[in-house]
Amino acid sequence: MTLSFKGIINAFAVLICMSAAQLIYLSFSPSSIKTELTPQQYQQDIALFLNAIKQHSAFAVIKPASLESVTQSSQKLAKTAPQLSQTIELEHALQSIISQLNDPGASITRPAVNESALLLPLILRFDGQHWHALSVSGNKPTEINESGKINASDKLNHSAIAQELYLDFPYITHIDGLPLQRWVIASQAYLADSVKLSSAAQVHWLQQISKLRQDIGLPYKTDSIITLSNGDNQIQRTVKLTRAIPEPAAITKQHSPETHSLESQIAHKLIRLNDSIAPATLDELSELLAKPIEPNTQPLAIDIRTIKQPQPQLMAWLKMHFGQPNQPQTIGVLQYKRHSHSRAEQLPKHFTSVNKLNFFEQTNLINQGFDNQLKQSTALSDFQARLHTPTKINDKPKINTQTIPAATSEQIRLSLLIDSDCEQECEWIALAAQNWPNVELVGSATRGSLSPRYKVTLPHSGIELELSSGIVYSPDGQLISGVGIAPAIQLHQFAFEDSNVGAIILAQKLNRSLAPLKGTVAVATTEKR
Repeated sequence: MTLSFKGIINAFAVLICMSAAQLIYLSFSPSSIKTELTPQQYQQDIALFLNAIKQHSAFAVIKPASLESVTQSSQKLAKTAPQLSQTIELEHALQSIISQLNDPGASITRPAVNESALLLPLILRFDGQHWHALSVSGNKPTEINESGKINASDKLNHSAIAQELYLDFPYITHIDGLPLQRWVIASQAYLADSVKLSSAAQVHWLQQISKLRQDIGLPYKTDSIITLSNGDNQIQRTVKLTRAIPEPAAITKQHSPETHSLESQIAHKLIRLNDSIAPATLDELSELLAKPIEPNTQPLAIDIRTIKQPQPQLMAWLKMHFGQPNQPQTIGVLQYKRHSHSRAEQLPKHFTSVNKLNFFEQTNLINQGFDNQLKQSTALSDFQARLHTPTKINDKPKINTQTIPAATSEQIRLSLLIDSDCEQECEWIALAAQNWPNVELVGSATRGSLSPRYKVTLPHSGIELELSSGIVYSPDGQLISGVGIAPAIQLHQFAFEDSNVGAIILAQKLNRSLAPLKGTVAVATTEKR
């Protein structure tokens, strides 16, 4: 049968209309997340996962042995693809593999679906000696057992508070009959070396009770038996596992007043900042610094752990009040992973090529080994420096040293609270502040994840992969990525929730006969309440 010219045109028109309709459907129809994968889909996602690491991971360059281990594990996983697999199983396997890269910025996350893993419905905190069991908004184990999940109102309530589960038995010692230390060891398998010993980093994985059970070899259950202690006696309670845990706006300790509002935080000299910093907040802090202070009074403490996005206003405020005028402008030095589409123009604007710095800054950095002509790996870019950017801020409340006695002016000090939750912009602030004489870093070592990150979504499973696409050094040549920044005074995580943390820091400082030297470490513990 031969078609006429008009028939051929009509046939092509029908095919074009069908293709257009299909494209419209794919564009506007809700995309469904697959919970089951065929062997081909399973292998394709693993292949893309491995290719993303090879192309974009800076840690794969500086640690080739880790890349070889990841490659072998990924190929072995692809060869053993089952006929039909669950995406939650692939997520678990990829989490185990990505931990071999030892990248503190690497993560594997799956979109929230009904088949999400069961979690321990508690928030755990470590005080240096014991683990504390906290419940969100007062949920007790009996209430959790009856409902089977945390109240939906708590998920939407941004003022949800985490409190001690049982005041008479504050410490959790066992889960499902195993000592908590056994669960801590299991959680460390998913952590990079820089945060393996961090209780703040361990908390996330301790809540992933169903994954840890599988690693330890325990059977699947929908509840857990926890053992609580007061140091002398113990009790056991059964808690039903949940699929979601609301993030509390604050954690309160017994006999510790709440410090939610800015006015209350200023009164306690404990300011908690996040990515949304209002200019009025910096004005209030400037006015607080301008007030005369008595000798041996507690320093102003600012919690910067939740700051992730660049904060030029805050950085400029800190440098204006605590920086030294003749200090170098370089905060740190970055090398990013080169790939086929990478360009220096894609970096944030606050990075500048070392070759474009002034003569004195260049000479300083070259003497520390940041010489682009001598760099060892072609897989990494030329050195890029992050500088203090001159930002105009409202400097009206700035400290006037002429109206304040000299002795008082010298005592104006700042404590920045950090731990392994401190990453991205928080670490850049800590890196800049560690060389300022009137600023002390307090807490535990930071995460060691300052560089830009590469993100990709695996097409079939919907799993999101995130990698560090660069490595960062301090201006004196020390590697920060994967190592972190150590504090001058060590303070355990549970002390950060105490509104009197400034007094705790002051007590530790008064116990030392000499002012702390940069690079030394002192240990501060909180009083048991």
